[in-house]
Amino acid sequence: MEADAPLDCAHFLLTPTRTRCELVVSSGDQTEKLASGLLQPFSSHIKAVNEEIDKGGCSIKLEPSGDDAASWFTKGTMERFVRFVSTPEVLERVDSVDNELSQLEETLSRHNDGSVMQNSSAGEQENSNLQLLKALEARRAILQKEKSMAFARAEAAGFSAKNTSDLMRFAQQFGASRLR
Repeated sequence: MEADAPLDCAHFLLTPTRTRCELVVSSGDQTEKLASGLLQPFSSHIKAVNEEIDKGGCSIKLEPSGDDAASWFTKGTMERFVRFVSTPEVLERVDSVDNELSQLEETLSRHNDGSVMQNSSAGEQENSNLQLLKALEARRAILQKEKSMAFARAEAAGFSAKNTSDLMRFAQQFGASRLR
């Protein structure tokens, strides 16, 4: 099965103890096992899996709704989800650096507009403002480098801008809140 093959569904096949599972995907008449292992990492990421576990049963079926599901519910999306479950810190680092950088740029913008610290004729105050501005600029430069490195790590792990948007749609459909 090709990575861009649209899936009909994905099944978590549970062991009798309901602690382990196999993740199996289906497309047309083809079925393929993508992963196996503990159920907990998957259930901690997907709300839909937790809801089905509470109902009992030995299989949990993920089936998207909507006409556009074929564009994002693919074997590749499921493979990236499995990768995310194994190493969530790769994408979470991109998000945390991006959030910090946004907050810092907002602070710099307010500072440059004069709304954070008003101009003062006192030399000591101006010196303090300049030191703060330099420190903020230095932190921004460091964060921009960190952001580039985080993006490179994510890209190396198989997360690109296009397939990450597919993961976001997966997250919305099945309640994978850590992916949002």
